[in-house]
Amino acid sequence: MLPQRDTDELRNAVQRQATAIQRQDDTLQGIQTTLRLRNILLEQIIDLIQETKSEVEGLRTEVRELRAEVRELRADVRQNENSLNRLERENNLLPMRLHNAGVSDEAPLQYPDWVQLEPPLPMNRRDLLQLTSHNYAATARILGLPALHESTTVDYLRRQIAQYLGVIYVTIAP
Repeated sequence: MLPQRDTDELRNAVQRQATAIQRQDDTLQGIQTTLRLRNILLEQIIDLIQETKSEVEGLRTEVRELRAEVRELRADVRQNENSLNRLERENNLLPMRLHNAGVSDEAPLQYPDWVQLEPPLPMNRRDLLQLTSHNYAATARILGLPALHESTTVDYLRRQIAQYLGVIYVTIAP
């Protein structure tokens, strides 16, 4: 048998070791608890990331749809601007057209302000009624009217210019 002193020392050493093991066990349990909490936190973060990813995809879809709508709106605005510009141009021609609607055969025709009055422009209604296809092409170009096909009748050519100028154009069938 061992002397008492050795036994006490041995008992103390075993107890210290047991205490150290208990501390290590407590530390391990703390680490395990911390790891479990971190795993739960990581799962929550992953869920949050997935939700955020879904929301971002939804927002991207909405942005694409909004961009398409903006493109459509821009096209509509351009179309409206073109319509307004066309209406404004037509409106600016109204005083001239009103004047020309009531002119006699010999009274001078009015033209838009930007037109320089010189031949081959018809100066009165009679000149317009006698306009040739050759003079029509030059007149149409000066007025900015679209070119018509070569086979278009002279009567139709005269009618187009008369309509643009606001001159009442009546043809009497033979």
